[in-house]
Formats: sequence, C-alpha cells, structure tokens
Amino acid sequence: AKEQGKAEVEEMVTKLEKAGAEQQVKIQDLQEKLAKTSKASAEATDHLQGMKMAKERLERDLDRLQNKEDSSDSLRRRLRETEDGRKTLENQVKRLEIVERRETKLKDELQSKAQQIQQMAEKILEP
Repeated sequence: AKEQGKAEVEEMVTKLEKAGAEQQVKIQDLQEKLAKTSKASAEATDHLQGMKMAKERLERDLDRLQNKEDSSDSLRRRLRETEDGRKTLENQVKRLEIVERRETKLKDELQSKAQQIQQMAEKILEP
C-alpha cells in the first residue's frame, strides 16, 4: 500500500509538473500576445495622434484658405467697384469732350458772328 501510494503520489506529481509546464507555456503565449497587443495599441495610439495632428493642420489650412478666399472675394468686389468707377469716369470724360467740342464750336460761331457784325458796322459807318 505504501508502494502504491508512493507510485500514485509520483504519478500525481508528474501530472502536476506536466500541468504546470503546460500552464507555463500558456502563460508565456499569453504574455507574448499581451506584448504584441500592447505594441499594436501603442502603434495605433501613435497613428491616431498623427491623424489628429494632420486633421488640425488641415483645419488650419482650410481656415487660412477660407480667409484668403474671403480676401479674394473682397478684392474681386473692390476690383468690380473700381472697374465700375472707371467706366463711370470714362463716360463723364466722353460727355466733357462733347461739351468742350460744342463750346469750341459755339466760340468759333460767336467769333465769326462778331467779325460779321464788325464788318457790317464798318460798312454802315462808311460815308
């Protein structure tokens, strides 16, 4: 009975050692998986941080472009207003040129009439 008990104990110790070794292998596998998962998580966190920074940079660029667009719209509007003002001034210059031509024509006619009057006065005053 003692021998049988000893054999059973040795068998149990062998089984426990085998189970312990299997558990040790499982623990090592789980530790490796945990390390891989931690590494993947850290990489994902780094990637996410990079994406956040890229998003912020794109948002700043978008704001800058919208401000430029607003500025461009303002410049286009001012350019249109300036162009409208230029056209108005050109029209006024054309009207002034027409008025100047009329004035010159009227002065010429007035001078011609004055000469005719002078000539008639001279004829009337001749004896």
